[in-house]
Amino acid sequence: MLYQPHPSNWPVFPPRERIANMLETYAMTQELIVWTNSSPTGRPVYDREKQRWTITIDRDGTELELHPAHIILATGTLGAPRMPEIPHHDQFSGTVIHATQFDKPYPFVGQDVVVVGAGNTSADICQDLAEGGAK
Repeated sequence: MLYQPHPSNWPVFPPRERIANMLETYAMTQELIVWTNSSPTGRPVYDREKQRWTITIDRDGTELELHPAHIILATGTLGAPRMPEIPHHDQFSGTVIHATQFDKPYPFVGQDVVVVGAGNTSADICQDLAEGGAK
């Protein structure tokens, strides 16, 4: 992060609580404006001539129209879990969980396991499962 690099005494993959605390501290020390209970409504529109976006935000029940130069979509472990619709899911007799529900590999020892995902979380879960005895 600009102005506050990753602490040298931290692990490469710190726990999410530590990351959350670091983000809160960063926002405070850099005097960033953070809006919670906010989400975009509708679809942003880009004006090429003005090089600005028009986006409407629902901020805790109040709609605000903003015109930023950039929009950054940053989703990840701190977002709400989303379980995709999988056809014939009801016919599967095995365990189906979201990454947020994964705690330890022990319930899966000796079992064939499929992890769907391509991010850091799925890679971490795959490693835990492989080292913990899942197939």
